[in-house]
Amino acid sequence: MTQPSSQSAPLCVAAAGTLPASWSRLTQLQFLDLQSNDYPTIPDPVTPCKVTGGLPTSWSAMKALTHLSFTRCSLTGTLPASWGAGLAKLDTLLLDYNQITGTLPEAWKALGAAGPKGNGKECGGILLLLNSNRLSGPLPSSWSELNLRYLDLSFNKLSGVVPKSWKKLQDLSKITTCGDGEGTQRGVDLSNNALA
Repeated sequence: MTQPSSQSAPLCVAAAGTLPASWSRLTQLQFLDLQSNDYPTIPDPVTPCKVTGGLPTSWSAMKALTHLSFTRCSLTGTLPASWGAGLAKLDTLLLDYNQITGTLPEAWKALGAAGPKGNGKECGGILLLLNSNRLSGPLPSSWSELNLRYLDLSFNKLSGVVPKSWKKLQDLSKITTCGDGEGTQRGVDLSNNALA
């Protein structure tokens, strides 16, 4: 993949290959969407994008990112722990329908921590979709500290007991109304795992 030329405009590009570590130099980039990227036409939602490989740990330097989307790509590897503190401004992270393996990093408790908190006009918190991957292991108790709007971990291989600290996350399951009057779903989906 080549390096995009603009750092301020939203980046939606036709892409194939692996995610370049060199993109970590795009420190002012705020929006990156490569999901089902058969641009310039509007992609069919079931057509996978052509991006493969792992998530670069160096991308934690992209501290201005607020939106990162890789839905239905062929991403593999693990979730980089360095993204937790590095991507603190994220309000949307879509990694659903990939082949990501490994455990949920404890360090991700800081993911989105510097993002919007909600002010009556906007719903704050991070939208975090990790469903339909191959994630395994227990739920980290530290994730109860996430500033969440919605978390989807369904259809993975997570196991163990739901930590007591997650009680406040499970209480998010409701529809809230933000300043635009639209209902926004808030909650946590842990279905289709081996959790007790």
